[in-house]
Amino acid sequence: MTKHFPGGGPQLDGEDPHFDYGREQVYPGGNLEYHVRPFAAVIAAGGAQVMPYYGMPVGTELEPVGFGFNRGVITGMLRERLRFDGIVCTDWGLINDGVIMGQPMPARAWGLASETSTRWRLTPRWSATRAIVPEIAAGAAALLASYGTSARAFADVIFGAASPRGRLPFDLPSSTRAVEESRTDVPFDTANPLFRFGEGITYHS
Repeated sequence: MTKHFPGGGPQLDGEDPHFDYGREQVYPGGNLEYHVRPFAAVIAAGGAQVMPYYGMPVGTELEPVGFGFNRGVITGMLRERLRFDGIVCTDWGLINDGVIMGQPMPARAWGLASETSTRWRLTPRWSATRAIVPEIAAGAAALLASYGTSARAFADVIFGAASPRGRLPFDLPSSTRAVEESRTDVPFDTANPLFRFGEGITYHS
């Protein structure tokens, strides 16, 4: 399964399109095509399944409707332009409301509120979207971050039983202002990042 078409990430204010406040996907740098490139390569290599993203494009020539419902994206871009003739599999929760761990999760038919029977409501924000730690970094000999590893694997690195090999998958910003002034659809657009994509600590266990 190749996902999420036509690229996830450039949400307005860096929010999360699982929630209504993060539904708008914007391209202030005019960089939509940059996000489509990996999908074109996968399709050319024989990829057989594609999953559209939750977000809805805003400020583009595309209709401001969630990608999973967007004819210009699924038919025009994926089927006709990229010649994809495989399976299109939607993400979950597109047409049904739900509750996850006590958190109301409205159906993610973004842009189609008037055409569904879904009960729409504002969803409270519950998670931070930015990691800005210059003060911590200034007073630390090293910073360790875990992106889904087990506690045991993380402890093995800390105590020298294993060697760290991971690298930052993105720039780590130095300020909130730098994040707010960056363009969400342009890679490495944050001014003066604290740590850059690809940086990391390596030592032998």
